Amino acid sequence: MTTLDHFRRALISFRLLNARGIKPTNFILCTLLNSCTQLLHLRFGLQIHARILQTAWYQHNVFINTALVNMYAKSNLILDAKSVFDAMEQHDHVSWTSIIVAYAQNGHAIQAFSLFKQMLLDTHIRPNSHTFATLITTASVLLVHSQLELPASLHAHVIKLGCHSNNCVVTSLIDSYSKCGEINLAVSLYRDTLHRDVILLNSMIAAYSQNQCGEQALTLFLEMQKQNISPTHYTFSTILNACATLALLPQGTQIHSFVTKLGSETSVFVASSLIDMYSKCGSIDEARRIFDQLDHRNNILWTSMITAYAQGGRGEDGLELFDKLVKEQGMRPDNICLTAVLTACNHAGLVG
Repeated sequence: MTTLDHFRRALISFRLLNARGIKPTNFILCTLLNSCTQLLHLRFGLQIHARILQTAWYQHNVFINTALVNMYAKSNLILDAKSVFDAMEQHDHVSWTSIIVAYAQNGHAIQAFSLFKQMLLDTHIRPNSHTFATLITTASVLLVHSQLELPASLHAHVIKLGCHSNNCVVTSLIDSYSKCGEINLAVSLYRDTLHRDVILLNSMIAAYSQNQCGEQALTLFLEMQKQNISPTHYTFSTILNACATLALLPQGTQIHSFVTKLGSETSVFVASSLIDMYSKCGSIDEARRIFDQLDHRNNILWTSMITAYAQGGRGEDGLELFDKLVKEQGMRPDNICLTAVLTACNHAGLVG
């Protein structure tokens, strides 16, 4: 049953109970609020909140209030989420995690870390793996090269509270250390992890790729095959980026064959990575062949191909493709595409 199906059933139950003057159960209210959150149905969520405010019993329920925090956070109403949180008489680790995640995912990283410190200092509640994974990911956004204080501090808390074996936490730490340029710390974490799933492997391949360690990324990709772990579209995109960085055309061609075998060539991100890989390896015509074979092309793919022409010194071909994009396809180019067009103009000698 889909989220929409659950929402419709809960909505029918809610309206029937209202019509008969019967109070809906906590379960129905939580289901409705969670559905409003996932479907971004704020207007109905506000109606439910109004009903909750009419009944003192509901106002003191930690599960209902946490659902309200999540709903407002997903609707980018962070102050309303905090208002609900502050009005709660008691908090558990779920409600604390919800408000921390709310601030983190709405771009308020500093406030998220402030709440994290408040939870540690003022309560007996301790963060769980979800809290750590979110905070570490948020820390990655704030990082500048070699500024290790934030991820290292979170890593220390992770070890202290026994969350170091959780793959989501480890994956977030690998990504964070990678963005600091500390690839050795990322490798150490990976090697210490006993249960390696495809998400963890993808994270480590991406870490190698981001730190110009393409050969290590390829080695890890081959290990995946030996362990019979099926690569995802993200795996292919990441390993192709590694091949592009080092201009490893033979290896990139082999991966392309694997992509075709598994039917992943139609993925926008994989196709875009293939175009990028071939163009950076000097095979722009092969990149164009992939582009032409795609049934559905969005702005990402058009931009990838125009960029390939621009960076390959074939500015006129890039401009011709841009003209086709606008006149024949009727698509509106985004800022990234326009930047690629300017680069193509420069290579074509049209910019003085």
